[in-house]
Amino acid sequence: MNKKRRKMKKKIFKIFIAILLIIIGIVTLIVIYNKKESKKINVNIDDSTEIKESEEEQLISKFKSYENYIDDNLEKYLSYYNNNEISIPHTIIIVNNNIEDNEYTSIMKDIIDHKNFIEENLNRYLAFQKKYESTVNEAIAMVNLNMDKKSYEDSVLTDVTKGDLILVNKYYHLTSDYVPDLVTVSSKHGTGSLQKDTYDAFIKMYNDAYEQGLYLYVASPYRSYNRQNQLYTNYVKEDGQENADTYSARPGSSEHQTGLAFDLATANNYSISAFENTKEFTWVKENAHKYGFILRYPKDKTYITGYIYEPWHYRYVGVDIATYIYENNLTFEEYYAMNIK
Repeated sequence: MNKKRRKMKKKIFKIFIAILLIIIGIVTLIVIYNKKESKKINVNIDDSTEIKESEEEQLISKFKSYENYIDDNLEKYLSYYNNNEISIPHTIIIVNNNIEDNEYTSIMKDIIDHKNFIEENLNRYLAFQKKYESTVNEAIAMVNLNMDKKSYEDSVLTDVTKGDLILVNKYYHLTSDYVPDLVTVSSKHGTGSLQKDTYDAFIKMYNDAYEQGLYLYVASPYRSYNRQNQLYTNYVKEDGQENADTYSARPGSSEHQTGLAFDLATANNYSISAFENTKEFTWVKENAHKYGFILRYPKDKTYITGYIYEPWHYRYVGVDIATYIYENNLTFEEYYAMNIK
């Protein structure tokens, strides 16, 4: 009996040891497995960190490769870039101009991408566009010509070497002694004097209009500095300076002094104020560009030209440029800023 019990105990002991060894083995395997998985996780975390660091380093390197990069602005560049769908060059321009808090808009993008964009003018472009709800072309043209500043106070001497493309307005003026080469307008065509190319082009326009039963008349061509001063002074006395400035140029700032501009009337009625309501005006409005003339002060561009609508005031710029301005509905200021200055 005792032998059987001893055998039984040995058998149970062996079974216990076997079970214990199995448990130890299983635990060991679990520990080993967990260690391996832990290493894998650590490796993935490390790899991810390295990848992120590598991407950021590459991005920083790209920023630093641009000419206008400023090291002190790096954090702002990265923040703006990561929060907007925007290119690196645009990011640099916007942050450098201290407008990084502004929402990136299509207007801002179009301004920066414009061929006549000047980086230092960005805030002025945006301010002009917002104030007048203008197009990008208009905003860039006006600002590049400093026409977003105070009229007359910020006026500069114009470049008279531009010939037929001299720009004269409230921001670009002529000297008091400037007198162009002039020819006398015959009594058949009007009165006063004009530059020869301008007068020759007018004669062609006059003749073609005449064949259609229309009668054009040059009512107010070249004016000297002193004559413009007399007119402007009288207008100020009558209407006050603020009102006078909307329709009359101050001396030195009148296109009439160039000999390239004139007011139109009809041979049947010399009043320029009546010109808009004539058949002649309808024809000239549609055909003047074919002879090199532009309607200088259009109805919908007062905030650009600085003057009220003048359906009688025409300016010679040459056929090609006049046609371009006509077909693209531009003012001379816009064309000048985008193609000449």
